[in-house]
Amino acid sequence: MESALAFLLDDWLADFPFATMNDKAAAVMAALSLLVAKTELMREKGPPMFDITAPSAGTGKSLLVEVLIYAVTGQAAPSVSWPESSDEQEKRITAAVIEGLPALFLDNLKSGSFIGNKDTHLAKLITDAVWSGRRLGVSQMFSGPAGLLVIATGNNVAPDGDMARRTIEIRLEAPEGQNLATRRFQHPNLMKWTLANRARILGAFVTLLKARDAKAAKSIGGFPVWSAAVAQPVLSAMGIAPASFFAPWIEAAEEDAKGFQLRGTAPLIEAIAVLPDPAGGNVVPLDGVWMTAAEILSGLHKAGRQTRLSDAIVRDSIDAKALAHHLKRCAGSVYTTEAGSFRVHAARMYLGARTDRKERPVFRISRSAAQPANAPSASESIKTGAVLPAFPPGHSLHKPPKE
Repeated sequence: MESALAFLLDDWLADFPFATMNDKAAAVMAALSLLVAKTELMREKGPPMFDITAPSAGTGKSLLVEVLIYAVTGQAAPSVSWPESSDEQEKRITAAVIEGLPALFLDNLKSGSFIGNKDTHLAKLITDAVWSGRRLGVSQMFSGPAGLLVIATGNNVAPDGDMARRTIEIRLEAPEGQNLATRRFQHPNLMKWTLANRARILGAFVTLLKARDAKAAKSIGGFPVWSAAVAQPVLSAMGIAPASFFAPWIEAAEEDAKGFQLRGTAPLIEAIAVLPDPAGGNVVPLDGVWMTAAEILSGLHKAGRQTRLSDAIVRDSIDAKALAHHLKRCAGSVYTTEAGSFRVHAARMYLGARTDRKERPVFRISRSAAQPANAPSASESIKTGAVLPAFPPGHSLHKPPKE
């Protein structure tokens, strides 16, 4: 297995300036994914998308895709332009699936662009076992297994949204000071060399695929079959820890767990977290205190922090109703500032006269117990003492207290 890997990385792909060993591993995974996409993965989720990116032009992004596909299929790789229109994206994917293309090759995306949030059909293609979409030029639908690998190239192109957990980046970076126009290649005509050595390349692929370990650690991410068939053998052969390789997926999942964060809202949430309890008391617990939107609005004005409202809520006038609506949208999300991490909680509660003796929306901001070293001192922001109950004594989420 070591010799097969050495041949692939140190001979076949030696001319590509991979940034790290993880990027080399990802390139091999892309090739293996092409090999099993229409067999083992035909009716499974995946494979994930591969994003070949670089800080500048001329590093060989498109050539890398071409040789990967050429080695597996023996044919040149047709690329497709990626339209902005969602309808056109759907039709483009459907056409590629019907034609039986080995890959959806999205070449030379706009520099610095993101791929993900606006590309819902792409996410669907990657995560669904069966693709269903409209055909080009006719009012008909097509449904069937895709067996299609998505590969994108571009300068500093990055995944966003859900695609951050479904994309593997392959980064190419030329050595500092190297002139890309005058560099020397181990294989000046790599496509011709690939065709001449295709049998040996495919043999190395098969060697890696046979090295899978049924007792390997649980897969990371949402592609268990792909992970066992492709990622695990490569990582094992190269001595790369899965947690290290899949760190971007793990970090993206952690960010997803924080929920959707509204722009400009973090300073507002931090300001609310330090407001004193309207019911009395100078110590603010880590779990926060329940307050109505009107109490929060009043507290911000008293503290001279009303500007935090206008930064987060774009309205001519901000009343308690507008603030409550905004905080409801933030419920469950975590906002991080230099002072720490803050989670927004929302509920409907009875707080006696504070809620006009009715159940009304109330909010609290809980803080992470671990504060960074540069967090404001107690005298500057908030007094932290023993953690007090999150709910006012004698009150319930659903039933009013006995009076």
